[in-house]
Amino acid sequence: MQFYSIVHDEIKALINLFKKYIAWIEMNHMDNLKEINLFNNMLITNILTFNYTDTYRTVYDLSIYNEIEENGVCWVHGRVFDDGSGDIVMGSGSDYYDRKYENFLDLFKFYQKYKYRTDTSYLDWIKDDQKFDNIYIFGHSLDPTDADILKSFLKSQSNIKIFYRTDSEKYHFEKNLLVILGKEMFMEKLSGKHPNIEFIKFENE
Repeated sequence: MQFYSIVHDEIKALINLFKKYIAWIEMNHMDNLKEINLFNNMLITNILTFNYTDTYRTVYDLSIYNEIEENGVCWVHGRVFDDGSGDIVMGSGSDYYDRKYENFLDLFKFYQKYKYRTDTSYLDWIKDDQKFDNIYIFGHSLDPTDADILKSFLKSQSNIKIFYRTDSEKYHFEKNLLVILGKEMFMEKLSGKHPNIEFIKFENE
């Protein structure tokens, strides 16, 4: 058990250092960030962020931010505040849990979400399948470790636009999307009779 205890202590120390680093970035470098012009032409009512910061509200004009609904921002993996405090989800994907890993239970994302009672307000958004005309995915790798959250949106009938920068990145996203959706839904959503997932190359002007 001493080995497990050492591993836990080291990982917790790493997470605490990471939170302090995030807070330092927010305090010292947010002014250097530039707006992404693409977002200025969108009506954005809700933001689901896997980030730990309030970057959008910091960078963009409040007149744009004010279009966001009340309780329209969901920090699904928790939030880091200016002093470095805050409980965050930072661990292994839920689908890979097995009892042989029970000594590392608190390093799995699903357990951290339960333990820290992280934000699940996005579940209210998706109750109405007609709520969103468009869903934009930007800056997320579509990693299957977040499949439990992503699939809630990807299986909707909204127009889903996934932004990528390079062809290799797009291919990486496609492979992850295949894992999340499975072959049949992947084909239906991207090349079926009524496809609703589109990849768009991003070039900030």
